[in-house]
Amino acid sequence: MKQRIITGVLFTISVALFVVPGIWHPVFPMAMLVIVTIWSGSELAQAFHACGLYPSRAAILSGVLLVPLAGFLRLSNLPLAAALSIMAGLLFFLVMFVCLYMLIHRGPECLPTAALSSGLLLYLNVPVVMASLTLLFLEHGWLWFTLGLVSPWLSDVFAYFTGSALGRHKIVPKISPKKSVEGFFGGLAGTMLVLGPAFFLLRDTFAVDSQLTGWHVGFGLAAAMLLSLASQLGDWLASGLKRWCKIKDFGHFLPGHGGMMDRFDSALLTLPLALVLAVIHQQLF
Repeated sequence: MKQRIITGVLFTISVALFVVPGIWHPVFPMAMLVIVTIWSGSELAQAFHACGLYPSRAAILSGVLLVPLAGFLRLSNLPLAAALSIMAGLLFFLVMFVCLYMLIHRGPECLPTAALSSGLLLYLNVPVVMASLTLLFLEHGWLWFTLGLVSPWLSDVFAYFTGSALGRHKIVPKISPKKSVEGFFGGLAGTMLVLGPAFFLLRDTFAVDSQLTGWHVGFGLAAAMLLSLASQLGDWLASGLKRWCKIKDFGHFLPGHGGMMDRFDSALLTLPLALVLAVIHQQLF
């Protein structure tokens, strides 16, 4: 436990060194996203190698090339909807290209591997692209990005301690036997408990009319619940992948915590959701 706590503190400080400067310039958190994606992609590829499947690392990581393109689109003063459409189209083209290239290069018998490479490309790179758009195109993009990044850790902490103290009923025993129904609801409640007041404190930052403060806080509570739900679904998905690959962790980079992918698996769902919530909030308030 001591090693886990020390690693957790050092890891949090390292992440903060990238995230906090994002208040002034988005290049810092975007650089972190690229590093995390490259590292996590390598860990995922290695996990599947142990099972006799050999997805292409180059294919999985090719999506990070779209991150600097997002910056170019911002400099071109395109609206968010146009940038999102361009990125979605390019990601689709990239997936089809990867699949077709592998089929041509290795033959039709490699279709499962080609499909796996394409799926992992989307799994890792849709979040990094959407997070980059959040940072670049939204007025309060850094806040929403930070919300999408931090909410999984909040949810995980509350779910862990609630499950440890009260957990009696297993929720997904086939993929993660230690997860409990009590921990699930503890994660939801704890995240709402933290983010509800946070939205109240941020009402002036978001320039919310005083008459809409209640609705704004209500939106924050709903956002917290959805982010915690997405976080736990992301964790279950990663647990399912690990169980299929017959491994405990994706890596050993972080003693007591596993690999880079083990720390960011939940954020792969919460970061895209943060963009969706930000756009809805912008329209409502």
